[in-house]
Amino acid sequence: MRIAYVYPKWHKTSFTIVSQHHIEYLKDYFDIDEIDEIDFKRRGVVGHYDVLILHPLFFITELRYDRLRCAREKCDVLVGFEVSDSDRISNKAVDIANKCDLIIVPSSFAKYSFVNSGVKVRIEVVPHGVSDYFMSNEVFPSDPRIRRLLVGKTLNGYVYVLYFLWHSGFRKGADLVYKVMREIQRDYPNVVLVVKRGDIEDPYMSDLRRLKCFEVVGWLSERELVALYDLCDVCIVPSRGGGFELNAVEALARGLPTLVPRWGCFLDYVEYCVPVDVESYVRLFGDNPVHVGRGASVSVLDFYFKLKTVIDDLEEYKERFRRRSKVIREKYSWENVCKKLRDVICDVVQGVCVGVQGSE
Repeated sequence: MRIAYVYPKWHKTSFTIVSQHHIEYLKDYFDIDEIDEIDFKRRGVVGHYDVLILHPLFFITELRYDRLRCAREKCDVLVGFEVSDSDRISNKAVDIANKCDLIIVPSSFAKYSFVNSGVKVRIEVVPHGVSDYFMSNEVFPSDPRIRRLLVGKTLNGYVYVLYFLWHSGFRKGADLVYKVMREIQRDYPNVVLVVKRGDIEDPYMSDLRRLKCFEVVGWLSERELVALYDLCDVCIVPSRGGGFELNAVEALARGLPTLVPRWGCFLDYVEYCVPVDVESYVRLFGDNPVHVGRGASVSVLDFYFKLKTVIDDLEEYKERFRRRSKVIREKYSWENVCKKLRDVICDVVQGVCVGVQGSE
């Protein structure tokens, strides 16, 4: 089977990492050509393939029908990977999705959002995975950014609360983090917020810097990312919306007590987390062409009390989450995730071929 896999190959994003894990596994079973999304947008696809994968579908097509037609003409089976940051996607996005043979999403919530919005084609849930580095014993940091955190923790007895803010501060709940951590730090002067962020600074960082806060800026290798998790004590992920929120699962895989909303994509693994109650539902974006629905804001009060409870009994929570990490590592290993992906692709190809033969 020949597969063309189109993804952001040279411009590194979270989609890049996920796609490369897929390709690394699938190439043992299929003949795969990797195509960078920029090349696809400029020149399309040369030749014909059994399966053409667009990851992510809406970003690569830019919701343009000419690009979708170009992809459609070059394959027997068109597969689109996508996420849903809110509980509904736009009508244009629905129409684009319905012209594929298969949509793959990373969570049950994302599938609900697509179905609820009007997507009629087959949708399969294939979660993101955690790399082999997350299966290892404790990783000692070599990156100077993380080693500085280690020195601070050793000398001052800090308790590190880890929070990821690459972009989309409101969607990621940065305002909620500020409110809760402000109160926590009044009660616990040794508790420090560690913000993992990208090179481009989110506007909400100006608020977070008013806290006792350390920043880890830029891309980390998977090994150093594991070292960062191992150095921290708690992970907070109060996102109002998202397709999967991989950092929560990664934190769980390293045995960190992890706080998440009792809603959305987190429902697939909330049983392994410290769930925080939802207080309200809000529109996430003002003018997003794809994600037009609502997300959930957690209760600041419940968020505060849940985090306080964990800090008060930190060692017991760490032991509890260390035991849970074994289940997470097995369930979300890239090998198991990609086995499901392989089976889904084979099944949809067989289904399309049977349908074509039946119509002849």
